Amino acid sequence: MAASTRLLAIVFVNLLLGSTIVRGVFHAKHKTRLKPVELANTKSALEKAGVHSTGLDSEGHDSFDDPNSRLLQHIKRKVRSYRRPVLHSKDCVEVHVVASLFQIVDLDQRNNLATLSAYFDVWWIDPFASWNSTEFAGMKQTFVPIHWLWVPEFFIYHS
Repeated sequence: MAASTRLLAIVFVNLLLGSTIVRGVFHAKHKTRLKPVELANTKSALEKAGVHSTGLDSEGHDSFDDPNSRLLQHIKRKVRSYRRPVLHSKDCVEVHVVASLFQIVDLDQRNNLATLSAYFDVWWIDPFASWNSTEFAGMKQTFVPIHWLWVPEFFIYHS
């Protein structure tokens, strides 16, 4: 077993057992060796940038008073993953789907089967995930975890 593989296996076992917390990343100094690199102290870097911690949030993570953090808290308060994104119950949600074929993986002519590699771009408008950009330093877009949002279910049936 190579030294780098052994080191990664030790780190993985330690993480699983919870005996140590790894504060660093690994980078390839040479092609076959990995060397641990210490990360910068993120708290001091944030404080130098003028972003100060306001304590811990409900999940135990540091909460910061910057426009992006305030925007994420605003969105998290308004959106629900179980609620359809409509203002009135009789409204419908327009879900736009674009299917793109990436690759034909296999053609089985004897059984009339095709194996395809494809992807879908799906988008819709969620009125609960909207905000006034002037209240959040002009931010017009941000990224949120997908489990915060309602996601449409769609199925592809054999045709």
